[in-house]
Amino acid sequence: MATIPMTAKGMAALFLKMEAELNKPAADPSGVFGHAMERACQIVEREAKDSLGTYHRALGEFPAWPKLAPSTVQQRASMGWEPNEPLLRLGTMRDSIQHVVVGHVGHVGSDDPIAEYQELGTGNAKHPIPPRSFLGRAAYKEEFAIHTLFLNTTMTLLGGGSVAGAEARLGLPLGRFTTTEYPGGRDGAE
Repeated sequence: MATIPMTAKGMAALFLKMEAELNKPAADPSGVFGHAMERACQIVEREAKDSLGTYHRALGEFPAWPKLAPSTVQQRASMGWEPNEPLLRLGTMRDSIQHVVVGHVGHVGSDDPIAEYQELGTGNAKHPIPPRSFLGRAAYKEEFAIHTLFLNTTMTLLGGGSVAGAEARLGLPLGRFTTTEYPGGRDGAE
């Protein structure tokens, strides 16, 4: 099977050809990109929800989650909660994480006001909360899976249902893309 290294020049040429094909009228008659966006948002939502209650090491621009303050651990224990599960008490914030997809645009977030404080921190508050990103971190962690999802969706659409068809249509030996940046996906050790 042919491989194309994921270089900027090679990817730029591929994406220019793909863009030209996808901008043709009726390029997505069955709504597969909307379905792919739905799946991508589900992936990020699930990762964000699953990340609550455990500590995380630094990942990309997202710092490691600091340990809970001793006063917080004591308060949690006195209320009958697990003393050392960051961002998880009753599950209210976790259950508020949702996604919505309109056309080809998707959003993952929470309408719980506490989520913003936890995600971004409250550095200037009287009792500051350090940032413990769970939404941005989830999107970053799952970025490779989402890119792969959309690449496969695009190849299938362009190829009339197969990567081989896309290769013929674009005149490129796509085969399998290789990358050294994400050999096992982002943060595969967690």
